[in-house]
Amino acid sequence: MEPNNDSTKGKPSKPNPGSNPYQSPATDSFRPVRDYVEYQEPHRGTLFLLLGISTGGGFFMSLLCCGPLLFVTTALGLGVWIIGRGDIRKMDDGRMDERGRVQTQIGLILCLIFGALSLIVSIAMLVLIALLVVSS
Repeated sequence: MEPNNDSTKGKPSKPNPGSNPYQSPATDSFRPVRDYVEYQEPHRGTLFLLLGISTGGGFFMSLLCCGPLLFVTTALGLGVWIIGRGDIRKMDDGRMDERGRVQTQIGLILCLIFGALSLIVSIAMLVLIALLVVSS
């Protein structure tokens, strides 16, 4: 029969001289829950919010005084939408700061609304010009 060694249970073993008792055990199976990201890009939420507001301002200015500005606001809205979607994806992946998500989304919504309105009005304006040219 083997001797019962219950006296060593629950007692910490003495560390080897020269080893760090506070060091985590060296195992190959240790992996963090989420991959550590060394650097996150700063968010550009304020920029997208301002570009969304300027797209709206450009749309209303083009209705009031200068029609060719419609093409600029359409291009601005499309460009901001493409770049902003990339930033949202980076935020989803954890490569960009999350704190600008709401501002980025609001800016994208404004660009989508005013960009689409600019596109519709500019197409209507081109059709009207074409009808005027054909009728003269």
